[in-house]
Amino acid sequence: GADASVLRTPARLNGTLGAVSRAILVLLVFLIPKLGHASSPFSPDVAYEEIATNNPNVRWDRPSLVEADFNDDGYTDFAMIGYEEEDLVLAVHASSHEGSRYRSELLPFGVGGSIQGAVCSLPVTLSIHEQVCDPGEGLLAGCRESKRSKSLSLEDGECDSIHLYWNHDEERMEWWRR
Repeated sequence: GADASVLRTPARLNGTLGAVSRAILVLLVFLIPKLGHASSPFSPDVAYEEIATNNPNVRWDRPSLVEADFNDDGYTDFAMIGYEEEDLVLAVHASSHEGSRYRSELLPFGVGGSIQGAVCSLPVTLSIHEQVCDPGEGLLAGCRESKRSKSLSLEDGECDSIHLYWNHDEERMEWWRR
């Protein structure tokens, strides 16, 4: 017959390996979500390509591409300035579903001093700022205070800046100006 100690060795090893495997699995379940935060599966180059490919009629200003967490989900989002005919366009490429997917939103702005939703002149600068939900005139609709979340501004040096923030109620960027 077969030696009983030989038959029990694999079971004993499987028990030990099983316990080690379970311990590793538990660690991974807790660590992997934390490792992924504040990062993105997409690089700025990939974000640029997706925005440009999906909007071929817009002349995109690649150096204007910025990255930060706009929607406060812990993953990097992207924004970039573009020009469509004589108008300004802002693309916001925001993560969804824990950074596994992205969706782009285009926000059109005119050019001219007499239009509220416009800059006075080109070129403009796209800047990242700390999130402010009360600019002094009351709370912004859908805005959530967060140390992690960032806002944007479009500045031309002539008009008041256009400020942008993530509206959590509408799940998109909104803008305001003084």
